[in-house]
Amino acid sequence: MANHLVSFYVNNYKFFISIRNHFKLDKITRLSLLRIKKLLSKNKYLRNHLKKKYGKIEILYPEGCSLIDEKIIIDILKTYSNRKVKLSIIGGISGSVPTSIIINSGTQKKRYFIFNQKISGVNFDTNRPLRKFLYNKLINNYKKILEMEFNEIVKFLKTKESINFFLRYGNKSIKIYNINKCPNCFSKNTIKLFHSEGNTIQGFLPSSNSLYNLCRECELVFSNKQVSKENLKIYYQNFAYERKKSTKNHMKLLKNLNEYNTSHFSNYLHSAKKIKRSKSILDLGSGNGEFVSLARKINKNTKISALDWFMPKNLKSALKSLNIIPYTSQISIESLRKLNLNKFDLITMWEVIEHFKIDDLKKILIYIKTLMTDNGFLILSTPDFDDPHCKSLDFWSMAAGEHLSVFNENSIKNILNNTGYYVKNIEKESVTIKKANAWYDYGLKTNSSLAGRGSAQMIEQILKNKKLREKYKYISRKNKIGSEMIIVAGKQT
Repeated sequence: MANHLVSFYVNNYKFFISIRNHFKLDKITRLSLLRIKKLLSKNKYLRNHLKKKYGKIEILYPEGCSLIDEKIIIDILKTYSNRKVKLSIIGGISGSVPTSIIINSGTQKKRYFIFNQKISGVNFDTNRPLRKFLYNKLINNYKKILEMEFNEIVKFLKTKESINFFLRYGNKSIKIYNINKCPNCFSKNTIKLFHSEGNTIQGFLPSSNSLYNLCRECELVFSNKQVSKENLKIYYQNFAYERKKSTKNHMKLLKNLNEYNTSHFSNYLHSAKKIKRSKSILDLGSGNGEFVSLARKINKNTKISALDWFMPKNLKSALKSLNIIPYTSQISIESLRKLNLNKFDLITMWEVIEHFKIDDLKKILIYIKTLMTDNGFLILSTPDFDDPHCKSLDFWSMAAGEHLSVFNENSIKNILNNTGYYVKNIEKESVTIKKANAWYDYGLKTNSSLAGRGSAQMIEQILKNKKLREKYKYISRKNKIGSEMIIVAGKQT
């Protein structure tokens, strides 16, 4: 056990609470533990149950715990308060349950399975910067949370007020617009969709609330709760898009790209032939510069430009050293016009188009044609809603708020055809199965259902076997199955 961070008595029963690998309380952890201390100390059932009992309970929580479920401790003490046991906790919502509990210095090992916590599709673990940011916002704006029992918190998280709070990243001055009509074809013939087994990047959005609609006419999946175009910037804060490496560290990554250190490396490889044949390349939404660096490795002579809204000085220096022209700019017609760009043989947008409002996407696609040579190509990569890998563990809905659309082949072809493109071909890749200890390992640890965790564990076993993993990826590519589509499009004549 770690050093005890909080200790107290309920009658003559001693409680010790610790956080794994934590020897000093930060503000979030301190407030979370003070909440659980207060709830357990004042719980009438617990005080009555432990009235004539002497003993102690040592509770170990993982790092990042936030909304702790006090009912679990109470339920455990109902059964084990007089026994000497060491319990391993199985299941439960990440960030709400302990990892282990020792009662009366017990050594008898048992497993304790978590009951239904009356909420699913959530993850309260604040180890990730975004969830930590949002939890801070939550307890600063709703101080009552720190006084509430877990069941009351669950009820609050399911309310419209809570859903909108997290979708606007805690900024109450930002309005959330309910979108029920398809933004592409304007049909009202839509149905609500719900994530089920997985959880969103925000963590606090339960599966009981719909975040997306599907249009039955054009098959576009669209966010049914959106902020205005001007306020989309709330989703792109520095803590969520960390690019503070030194120039040296940027170069170390960019010169050693592979499938294991670069999320969409395999996606990029589908463009290799086009890269070799192109005299000029423009990557819109270039991120950390992985694609353009790979393109430079494939083609030493082509002119390459990288454009992104967030391009720190050290990243720019790294790209310039690779003979890549960096631009800091929004992907908008107005911003692109100001750059006076020449025409390009190849323009790419890797995991970008889902971040646009549909009207803006159509406008930018039309404008991009003016930047393409007559025989030039546009390559897009985006999640494919119809694909089983995309549906597995709700990958399609993980970036609610940030991802305004989820396309399938029919919906993206419709948009490209109506903006003056023809689709040459579509290939498939899966970021979710590229390696072990990634997406499915995360699902195994955080999924809210036993079925989801079981499915994740089965697939994770395949991914841990390199031979099986590579064979599975080969079969998936051959059969054009994958969580992302790589679309190659040319200009209509």
